[in-house]
Amino acid sequence: HLEIDTIYSAYKESQRRLFLMDYDGTLEATGSSEQVKAWSSPPSERVLMTLSKLSSNPKDVVCILSGRSRSTMEEKFSSLKEVGLAAEHGFYYRLPGSREWHLQMASADGSWKEPAREIMGAYTERTDGSFLEEKESALVWHYKKADPEFGRSQAKEMHENLDSVLNVFDVEVLSGYGWLQVRLQGVSKKNMVKKFISEQYKDSEQPDFIFCAGDDVTDEDMFSVVSSYKHARIFTCVVGMKPSAARYYLRNNEEVLNLLAKIQGSNRTGFTDTSSRSGFRTMLSDISRTGLTSRP
Repeated sequence: HLEIDTIYSAYKESQRRLFLMDYDGTLEATGSSEQVKAWSSPPSERVLMTLSKLSSNPKDVVCILSGRSRSTMEEKFSSLKEVGLAAEHGFYYRLPGSREWHLQMASADGSWKEPAREIMGAYTERTDGSFLEEKESALVWHYKKADPEFGRSQAKEMHENLDSVLNVFDVEVLSGYGWLQVRLQGVSKKNMVKKFISEQYKDSEQPDFIFCAGDDVTDEDMFSVVSSYKHARIFTCVVGMKPSAARYYLRNNEEVLNLLAKIQGSNRTGFTDTSSRSGFRTMLSDISRTGLTSRP
């Protein structure tokens, strides 16, 4: 169990603090009806106020890493010029304090999209409730609204076909809960974290405090790479009680926002370490019911 006093002390004693956070499911709720609402709605006033206050501190650097498109991220966080943004898991990124967007892979080859689109489009046509989403760095087939059994069988078959056809391109085929995607190799939050740190900090002034939070499998690489920065005080937190490379967990986005508010000042209370025995049975029950969530 880790008390808030522990992270509060580390926060106050540090001079170069870095906050790396996922958006959907971490700062905003994404369960059932909330997910549909969050997809098109702007961030809540509480999220914007929390991030604005945090990023206004000259000792704090705040970065939001998401699978959302660049236009969506720019629209949602247009008022927060001091917050760094990564769209499509880092294919596009904007450094804190800048309005200029950069490409993580400037010379990316997009010739893979035509054959991938043809295959994925055929499965979309024959799978009621599915649809194809196109990003700059990826094509994502969503089938959460399709018949579960049929959707899974189609995803498995499509995965095999895509692997066979696209093996000559620098792409990878990934599957998650209710989705399958083809994306450029090397585009990940792990690489984006490295990019943020290398471009934001000089070698002699690396961050001495890192808070990293996310809720799905695309955040696991982020937890692993953050933990490798041995010179910093590290706090990796998975949102939701589930297996994770993160050292700690927070139950939901409300606890994330509460924590961010508390480490900046008042009403400090405890939160839970995944290694603690408290809540262990609840965690096992939650795992058996939901497993490790994932989003493209």
